[in-house]
Amino acid sequence: MADETKLKYLEDMARYNSADAGMYAISKAEKGEQGIFLQGTCKTLIDRLYDPSTPDLDILKQAATASQEGMQIMLQETYKKYESAYKQCTISNLYFSNAKIIDKIVSKDKKEKFNAILGKYGNKSIGSILNDYNDAQVIQQGSDKLFDKAKKEKADKTLEELEPMVAILSQIKKLTTESSDDYKKLREYACQEILSQEIDKIKV
Repeated sequence: MADETKLKYLEDMARYNSADAGMYAISKAEKGEQGIFLQGTCKTLIDRLYDPSTPDLDILKQAATASQEGMQIMLQETYKKYESAYKQCTISNLYFSNAKIIDKIVSKDKKEKFNAILGKYGNKSIGSILNDYNDAQVIQQGSDKLFDKAKKEKADKTLEELEPMVAILSQIKKLTTESSDDYKKLREYACQEILSQEIDKIKV
């Protein structure tokens, strides 16, 4: 059962990775370019989620990208599925799924320490680490009337321990997203669309 769950969340991360790439690209895009990235993401998602032999696939793409609201709903809902799968992923599976990328950025003098971190946190899910970190933040920032000294001190220790781990996860997420084929294809699509629009504006 555990292996089936592992397989399912890894499959879902791959299946909905386009949504993650799209969200990241849109967050980095200039205001006028966000709509292009949104449209490109939705088209990529349809290609990923539907078999190429699906009848009237072009019509489906056209309908799905006909309105800003519709595209936003598609992206938000598929991104939720990606995030759910991502948070179920263990640290060890995150590493082994992206070892070639991660190993390139961990310097030689940090390899042994990094391997020790994998040993310590490997079986923990990303979601459990983020939840523990966020819960500790709530306690640390909360009123002394709600949380006594012992809880505050425990929260401080949790934050001290997990803050570097959360930062590491953030950097790995950024790196793997930017290195993904989905992100590269989306950037290429957006550049092509923007160039086409600007070329059409020039009179020759």
